[in-house]
Amino acid sequence: MLHGLIGLALIAAAQEGDAALAFERTLISAESIYEAASAFDVNNDGNIDIFCGEYWWEGPGFTKKNKVCSIRREDDYYDDFSNYPMDVNGDGYMDIITGGWFGETLAWRENPKGQPTEWTTHEIKKTGNVERPCFYDIDGDGDVEIIPNTRGVWIFKLIRD
Repeated sequence: MLHGLIGLALIAAAQEGDAALAFERTLISAESIYEAASAFDVNNDGNIDIFCGEYWWEGPGFTKKNKVCSIRREDDYYDDFSNYPMDVNGDGYMDIITGGWFGETLAWRENPKGQPTEWTTHEIKKTGNVERPCFYDIDGDGDVEIIPNTRGVWIFKLIRD
């Protein structure tokens, strides 16, 4: 019960202090209109970077833009409906899991160990139109499974040595 009371007190305090809440907005790129973004340390330099679609921006200033790859575009959409960081190949650098609506593919983009070069995209599976993959540790082993939001139910588990 104590946790519930603390939670209610925090909610009440937040509601009373809403006028004091403020957010600072920083425009990183006016031309980037991708569906997904993620924040993680891309190049293992200890700073959080921003990863979004075809590019990643080096933190903490987010002024240096690095090309990741070219992504298929259909009208105003890019075929990149998630950017979930996961060290797929176990090399100590976070890769990206993505899904595509138009290409109907769940894929991962291989981080070139933080180097300023394009990333290799690897197909995991043609699953049908991927609106947005979900990531959750279904079996409780500490590793998330990948569940693309597609027709039918697919669950993908990264098999580690």
